[in-house]
Amino acid sequence: MSKITILVFISMVSFLPMCTKYKKTIPSSEHIIYLVRHAEKADDGTKDPPLNLEGEKRAKNLSNLLENKGITKIYSTNYKRTMNTALPLSNLLKIPTEIYDPRDTSFYNKIRKDAQTNNVLVVGHSNTTPSLTNYIIGQDKYRDLEESTYNQIFLIKVINNTYQSSIEFF
Repeated sequence: MSKITILVFISMVSFLPMCTKYKKTIPSSEHIIYLVRHAEKADDGTKDPPLNLEGEKRAKNLSNLLENKGITKIYSTNYKRTMNTALPLSNLLKIPTEIYDPRDTSFYNKIRKDAQTNNVLVVGHSNTTPSLTNYIIGQDKYRDLEESTYNQIFLIKVINNTYQSSIEFF
């Protein structure tokens, strides 16, 4: 190898780490809001039941699914079933779960603002999850979930103040 080839190679190898560092500092213009209904609840006759065994497994599966998605904010309604659905991911990522009231429409705007700079998980209910999704995307696209439906994730991609939604199953 000639000296010039070696110098070019060393220069390229030396420059590569700087490119990697620079790329990491560029903020992403795409963020995702993950909205889910709480996992399966126990039938204990109360208005605030915990998760049943199947629900605990689903909450853990959700945590495994989302652990590498860059989530930095987690929200839940103030019910055992929603908080326990969020709990495995909250513990794994060491992010506190913030409580929200789905009747407070100012929260809907807070989520839209948070999603400009964060990936967000919102845990709600069969009626609140689709309605919050509709509000954020500005369309009447989704209906209330069936009582037996627990396996859907509403995804909203936020790209430069535009909102693209889809549903995935887990």
